[in-house]
Amino acid sequence: MDRRFEAKQSTILRDLEIVMEKMEAEQHQIVRTGSSAVAIVFIRRDGDGARREYRFDCDTWDNAMDNLRAAQQAITYLYRIFNEYGVGSVDKNLAGYRVLPGSTLLLKDAFDPYHELGIPPSATLDEARRQYHRLATRTHPDVGGNREDFQRITEAFRLIEAQAKEKSGGLGSGA
Repeated sequence: MDRRFEAKQSTILRDLEIVMEKMEAEQHQIVRTGSSAVAIVFIRRDGDGARREYRFDCDTWDNAMDNLRAAQQAITYLYRIFNEYGVGSVDKNLAGYRVLPGSTLLLKDAFDPYHELGIPPSATLDEARRQYHRLATRTHPDVGGNREDFQRITEAFRLIEAQAKEKSGGLGSGA
């Protein structure tokens, strides 16, 4: 079977990782949606801080690798349009690819403490603590915040703190 694109799977995946990192995607997944049809699904935070799931489908070509390359290239070129060339914004240009609530693949009920606090998994305990305090000053019910939001960030920080203590053999950070 003839291929539309010459790129090998390793090249496609490498290029996908690069653009996902540039777009600050928190998570992404490749989904086979048919015999050769492919979708790339990813999550990133919008300008308002909300986690959104996006989906790029391609079923144009007879070869799944060609469809994967086409979807990856579409994401890459869209990113270049609004980031490198300054045409529009990421949030505005990706709006048409947003997955509707109730049909998400990645945004499930899984609780990720780092995502809840809006920090990368590589953040230190001190960075997590500072971010928690920043968010707590806005979400605490005593200052007009939402009780559920405050409880979620508190639970997130407690999990990160427990993980840090576990990694350090039960010793605290001294703070």
